[in-house]
Amino acid sequence: GVGQPRPRDAAVGERRHVTDAQHAKEESATAPPMVRRRMTSSDEEVSASGWYLLTRLVTRWPINILVTLAVVLFTLPFLQPATDFPVSGSISLALDRFHPTTKALQQLNHDFGFGVLTPFDIYVVPANGTALLSFEFFSETQSLVKKLSELPSTSCTDITGISIAKCQELPLNLVTFCASAGPALLANTAICTGVRYIYESFVLPPPPDGRADGVAKFIVQPQFDPNAPEGFDWYKRARTLLEHHARDSSAIAEIYISGGSMGGPGANDSIEHSLATFPATMVTTVVAMLIFVGVVFQSLLIPLRAVLTISLSITFSFGLTSLVYTRGALDWLGFWGLSREDGIMYVNPELAFVIVCGLAVDYDMFLLVRVREFWHQGYGTREAVCRAVHKTGNAINFAGAIMAIAFGGLFFSTTATLNQFACYLVAGTVYDTFVIRPFMVPALFSLTGEATWWPGVWTSSSGERLAITERIQRGRSNPQLLL
Repeated sequence: GVGQPRPRDAAVGERRHVTDAQHAKEESATAPPMVRRRMTSSDEEVSASGWYLLTRLVTRWPINILVTLAVVLFTLPFLQPATDFPVSGSISLALDRFHPTTKALQQLNHDFGFGVLTPFDIYVVPANGTALLSFEFFSETQSLVKKLSELPSTSCTDITGISIAKCQELPLNLVTFCASAGPALLANTAICTGVRYIYESFVLPPPPDGRADGVAKFIVQPQFDPNAPEGFDWYKRARTLLEHHARDSSAIAEIYISGGSMGGPGANDSIEHSLATFPATMVTTVVAMLIFVGVVFQSLLIPLRAVLTISLSITFSFGLTSLVYTRGALDWLGFWGLSREDGIMYVNPELAFVIVCGLAVDYDMFLLVRVREFWHQGYGTREAVCRAVHKTGNAINFAGAIMAIAFGGLFFSTTATLNQFACYLVAGTVYDTFVIRPFMVPALFSLTGEATWWPGVWTSSSGERLAITERIQRGRSNPQLLL
């Protein structure tokens, strides 16, 4: 039955061998010349193929160790840029870089600063029992503005609110007077007109629960892109500062910050949350693959080996993309699709990770199924790998090349986000297809040997596989031994 050991009785084995050999000779004698030639020389053709010879070389000791170390050492330099790269949510990465609207937006941001279109909004709620127009609240908000102006790339001229405008602190008495002044007085007082405008623009109605008589609003108009890496860093610093200030102040109940993005209020927090959940996505994907591959092949080492090889492909893909688009590694080419940007679009790493993992596992399955097929036929693990690579080498390479060409079409897009996405996929596909699959995987198989299939049920003993493999090797010089 399936999974049962083959007969160990020597006489039965000898009779089976003789019967099989006689049957093969009879078929060979009665077959047409072309068929007979294939029947007697198929193993010679396999052993003479380029894929077979390459895999025999890669799986030979100590070349298998050297190949494994070479691939790992080649990939290691990509680890640092793969794990440390600036992330961006800038709208410029999602726009057509050559469209007139994009150029107009870039000119507007250059001339007036990014804060004109995408300011940060800060809302300060007075503590219960503290009036909006009170000395304590005004002092606390002015102190808050001073702290914000000390953040990197921030000036007090970038901040406007009820108690300050263009670095000028507004006296409480002046604001109170102008807020209650009549139209006749405002018409004759330019200063009071401006203060009244600030009051009406930056004082919001009380919260529905009535805990305060109003909410003070401040806007921060930075010169930098709020959705670029510098903007993300500023937002994190500002949020921490606001949390501490609200906690330590007796005149302020709560402080909120939003805006800074064309994606609307809360976009920065959404992007940050998406990045924070990325590790969970990676772990979930890897664990799911481990379980699936382990159950299908009833092996412990095969899924662990798959995690190692896929990790190498991911590291190369992420590292190369980071080098190209955040450090300008290929700027010397002068091609827009491979030019440096302010950062990596935040959605690209997560999307690329699952796709590259899927492709790597897919190609791995092509090879693994063949290896297992030959192994079940009685070949040793090394011989099974050599024959599997011979059978699948061209198919996997052609499939990988086609996928790389298809993904590579996105390099010619005029949208930076798609260029980056293409680099992730092309780099991962090419590295997995032409480095990991033909070199790393066979080398690892030869190192683990028959233990690769533990603890699954073995369909034949290691001794039988070794005998078949040795017979194949002897048959290279005498095809009749293969019958």
